[in-house]
Amino acid sequence: MIDFVGLAVILLLALAFGYLTKRAWGTKNKIVKWAGVVLAGLLTLIFAAGFIAAVMGTIQVNANYNASNPAPN
Repeated sequence: MIDFVGLAVILLLALAFGYLTKRAWGTKNKIVKWAGVVLAGLLTLIFAAGFIAAVMGTIQVNANYNASNPAPN
């Protein structure tokens, strides 16, 4: 069974950190800007990669391998 809640949480975290990266980029304070962009950007990449890995794993786990090679009678 597909874990929609887990996938949604990881996707929402990636989107939230992407939004925070965009917000940090617009600030005037250089220290806050670069610290925020680097930290939030890395977390965005981590959660985006985690989401992609989770989707790929879900696809592989739920694949039907017997459809093209059925068992003999």
